[in-house]
Amino acid sequence: MRELALSARELPTEEEFRRAVNNLAGTYWIGLQTRMAWAATYAQNEALGLGYGEALAYLDRIRAVTREEVRDCAVRYIDDARRVTAVLRPSGDSVPAGAARA
Repeated sequence: MRELALSARELPTEEEFRRAVNNLAGTYWIGLQTRMAWAATYAQNEALGLGYGEALAYLDRIRAVTREEVRDCAVRYIDDARRVTAVLRPSGDSVPAGAARA
């Protein structure tokens, strides 16, 4: 939670920002390694009214984001008062001591 709060106060470092953008771009290209993936991406973009050209414009828009915009987004959406915590556990009667039953 400390890192989330920090992201609303400070800009990401140049290195963090560069790595994040490169990770998004790399993951996107890896996801488009087959013709089927390209076809599905084109179809989804057309169905959403974005047009098939969105498949290539996406990376330009990702690269156009600034560090300030990342911080501003964190300020807008990371709100500790609205935080939700989910706990996953196996089904059954074994509930740890002090935990509430669902």
